[in-house]
Amino acid sequence: MGPAILLASLLLWVVLLWAGWTLLFSASPDAVRALQTDAPASPSGRVYFVGYTLFTLGIGNYVPAPGGWEIVTAVASLNGLFLITLSITYLVAVLSAATRKHQLATVIATLGCTPHDIVCRAWTDDDLASFRAHLVQLVSMIERHARNHLAYPVLHYFHSPQRRVAVSLRLAALDDALLLMEHGLASGESPGKATLAPAREAIEDLLSTLHGAFIRPSETAPPVPSLQPLAEAGLPIAEEAAYRRATDGAAPRRRLMEAYVEDDGWEWADIDRVAAPTPQGVPVSASISGSKDGPG
Repeated sequence: MGPAILLASLLLWVVLLWAGWTLLFSASPDAVRALQTDAPASPSGRVYFVGYTLFTLGIGNYVPAPGGWEIVTAVASLNGLFLITLSITYLVAVLSAATRKHQLATVIATLGCTPHDIVCRAWTDDDLASFRAHLVQLVSMIERHARNHLAYPVLHYFHSPQRRVAVSLRLAALDDALLLMEHGLASGESPGKATLAPAREAIEDLLSTLHGAFIRPSETAPPVPSLQPLAEAGLPIAEEAAYRRATDGAAPRRRLMEAYVEDDGWEWADIDRVAAPTPQGVPVSASISGSKDGPG
C-alpha cells in the first residue's frame, strides 16, 4: 500500500493541477487558438495545450492569445516545472526514508532476533558495557526514522513481509530487551537509566508519530517478557515480584507498541520468533511455535 499511496498522491497532484489550469484557460473562448487556423481551440485542444505547457514540451500546435494569456502561459509552464521537480524530489526522499527504515530493522536484528536474544548477546564479560556503543548508534537511527515519519506520513504504509526487516517487530523486540535490562536483571547488573533512557525516549518519540496513521493503543498491554530464558542462560535476574511491579508503568507504552505491531500485519508473539534462512535463502521460521514467516 505504501508505494500505491505514494504514486496515487503524485498522480493526484498532476491531475488536479492539469484540471485547474484547463479551467483557467477555458475562462475565455479566445484564450487559446490554433496555430495554423487562428480559430479558438476546442475543449480537448485546451486540455492538450495545458498538458504540453505544464510539462514544458513546447510542441506549439496551439498558442495563447496575445497579451495577458501569454503571461498566464508562462506562469503555467513555471508551475509545471516546479511540480515535476517537487515530485521527483519527494519520490526520492520517501524511497530513501523507506530504505533507512529497513536498515534500522536490520541493524536491530543483528543485535538479536528476540528480546532475550538481544540481552544474552549483549551480556559479555559479565556485564552490558559493550552494548552501550550499539545504543548510541541506534538512538540516532530511531530519531531520524521518527523525523522521517513526521515529514512523510506515507511511510506508515510501507510494510515488509519478512520478519527480519519488519521495523515494528524489531523495535518491539528492542523495547522489551531494554525492559529486561532495566528491570529484569539483578540489582547492580542493569546498565542504568542514564544508558537506557536515550533509547527509550527515542522509541517513545517514534510511537508519538503513530497518530498520523490513525493507530490507537490496544485495550490491554501484552504480557511482559519472561525472566526464565535469562535465568537458563546463566544471567543474574531480579525477583519475579519486584520485576512485575517495576514493569507496571510500561503498560501504556507497550499497549501502543502492540497496536503498532498489529497495524504492520504481525502478531505480538512474532517478536519471540526467529526467521532463519534455508540453504536456498528462503526465509522460514525457526521458532518453538513453528509458524511460517509472513505477516500476522
